[in-house]
Amino acid sequence: MPKGKYRRLENGFGSIVRLSGNRRRPYAARLSASGMANGQNTPRAIGYFETWQQAYNALAEYNKRNADMADATFKDIADMLIDRKTADGISPSRIRSLQNCINKCEKLYNRPIADIRLIDLQRLMDAVSETVGPGTCVTLKNTLHQMWSIADEHDLVRKNYPSFLRIPQPVVFEHSEAFTRAEVDKMWIYSDDDSVARILIMIYSGFRIAEYKTMLIDTEQRIFQGGSKTTAGKNRIVPMHSRIVPLVERLINANDILFRNDVMTRRKFPGTLEGIGIDVKNHTPHDCRATFASLLSAAGAPDLHIKRMMGHASNDLTKDVYTSVEIENLRKSLELIL
Repeated sequence: MPKGKYRRLENGFGSIVRLSGNRRRPYAARLSASGMANGQNTPRAIGYFETWQQAYNALAEYNKRNADMADATFKDIADMLIDRKTADGISPSRIRSLQNCINKCEKLYNRPIADIRLIDLQRLMDAVSETVGPGTCVTLKNTLHQMWSIADEHDLVRKNYPSFLRIPQPVVFEHSEAFTRAEVDKMWIYSDDDSVARILIMIYSGFRIAEYKTMLIDTEQRIFQGGSKTTAGKNRIVPMHSRIVPLVERLINANDILFRNDVMTRRKFPGTLEGIGIDVKNHTPHDCRATFASLLSAAGAPDLHIKRMMGHASNDLTKDVYTSVEIENLRKSLELIL
C-alpha cells in the first residue's frame, strides 16, 4: 500500500497494519503499544478486516467505547462479568456463587476500577478470610481475576492484580491430643461463655466441626442427626447429653456461628482456650471428637455404642436404621459421661 494514501492516525489511537501474503482480511487493527494495560511490547490486535476503512472504523468504535468506560467502577465491571457468564449459559448455582463473591466486595463497589491497587484487594481478601474458609477465598480470587481480565480488555487497569493476591491460611497446630478430665471440668466453670459452650457441645456429641452447620438438631427429642466422611458416619444419630441441652438451646436461639460457620468457630478456638487457662498448643478442634471417644471409653460405655455414635464402621454394626430402643440405649451410654 503506497505511503500517504491513508491519513496518519493520532497518537494513542492505535495502528492499522497490512499483513503480508494473500489474505482475505489482510488489515490488522491494533491497539497502541504505549497504551497497553499489560505493559507488553507487542500491540494487541482487536480484529482483521478486508479493507483499511473497516479496520479504522473498528479502532474508532473501540476507542469510543473505552472512553465511555474510563470511569467504570468495580460494580460496573462486576455486572459485566455476571452478564457475560449468564450469556454463556452457566448454571444458576454458579451464577449465585459468583454473585456471593461479588457481594463480599461491597466496600469497593463505587471505586473506579482503574484506581484500585493490589493493596486494596489484599486488605479485602484478609478481611473476607476472617469469616470464610480457604476454598471460598480461592473462588473470590478467581472471580476478581476474571473481572480484571475484562477491565484489561478495555485498557482500564495496569496489571491483573488479583494474580498476586495471597490467601491467608488457617492456623494449623503441630500437636493434638484429647482434653483431660480436668480441662473439661474447667470449661464447665466458664460454660456461660458462648465460645466455651461451643467446645463443650463438640466434646459431648463427637461430630466433626464442619458437620454441625448441616445437621438436624432436635431439642425436643434431644438428638443430633447428621455426619459425613464415611458410609457409617453419614446421617448417624447421637443423643443429646443432658448437660449440653441448655447450651444447645441457647446457641440455637442466638443463631450461633457453630451452627452456621465452622470456620469462625475454628478461628475462635485458640483464643477461647487461652482465655480460660488451657494450653492451646496441645489442642485442635478435632480433639473434641477424640475427647468424646475417650470420655465414653473411660466411663465404661460399650465399644459398639461408641463406634455407633462416632460413625466408625464395625463388623458388628451393619444396619443403618435407628430404632427408638437403640437410641435410648445409646443415650444411657452417653449419660455415663459426667
